[in-house]
Amino acid sequence: MKKWILCCLLLVAAGERALAQASSGSGLPTFARAPQADADAASPWKGLYAGAEISGGIGRGHAGHIGGGGFMGYEKTFENNVMLAIQGNAGYAPATFPHGPFTGYDYASANVKVGYEMGRLTPYVTVGAGLAKANAYAGPVI
Repeated sequence: MKKWILCCLLLVAAGERALAQASSGSGLPTFARAPQADADAASPWKGLYAGAEISGGIGRGHAGHIGGGGFMGYEKTFENNVMLAIQGNAGYAPATFPHGPFTGYDYASANVKVGYEMGRLTPYVTVGAGLAKANAYAGPVI
């Protein structure tokens, strides 16, 4: 019980300090105190981009499975703040069930995104399609 009271007192003290700093304005990050200095600064997500991903899973009754893939896309914002992007990805996803008939899935997908840039906020809609092909076990199903 004493530990709970001590923890609560520490949390209240930390909260009071955070409120004091926030009210003075000095504790706020730069982006929260003022608008961006250069609104036309290039975003790292504009133009051509590419990347990779890795995934894995472990579970009861089966060894770990590792999958991964890659993606590539292009994003463009026009003078009227309309944003248009296209992205594609492909890879391998391990199967979820250890004793199923498949070891995993090869997949590929593509999507198009249309949005409207409003400073730090960009609401958008996206539409896409994907394909997947199951990989069968090399041995008998147990």
